[in-house]
Amino acid sequence: MDKRWIQYLYEFHMTRDYYACHDYLEEMWFEYGNPQNHLLMAFIQLAVALYHYRADNLRGARLLIDKAATIFELNNDQIEGYGINQEHLFIVLNDIKRDLAHHRIFKDVNLTFKDLKLKEQIEMMAYSQHLPIYPSSDLNNLHLVFKHRFKHRSF
Repeated sequence: MDKRWIQYLYEFHMTRDYYACHDYLEEMWFEYGNPQNHLLMAFIQLAVALYHYRADNLRGARLLIDKAATIFELNNDQIEGYGINQEHLFIVLNDIKRDLAHHRIFKDVNLTFKDLKLKEQIEMMAYSQHLPIYPSSDLNNLHLVFKHRFKHRSF
């Protein structure tokens, strides 16, 4: 598997840095010629939707999760090739849509791995960094929640 995909999954599940998820997959997506309906675009939009949801931008989150769901549906036969359980992914998407529609407080989501070696690899990366596995986002960490505001500043 591409190391950027592995890094996306690590950031998605272990650091909850959805902004970084976008960066890792965007680079891969460009290599495919950046087609709008490529499966990588759906995973990018999923991470960005969660980033907006966590920052309380519900409108942006709804827009992106709907776009992601459409692309996932178009590419549903390819999802498990990325090591992710297709059936559970659609459950997660529907849960996010429902939570957004009811203005529920943000909560992180985890994707279910179809490829258990990939899951183990991601978990071992967290252990090697002395990080908890599958933590909740630290909503008090403004550099995480509003990373776009800090990205290009030097401190």
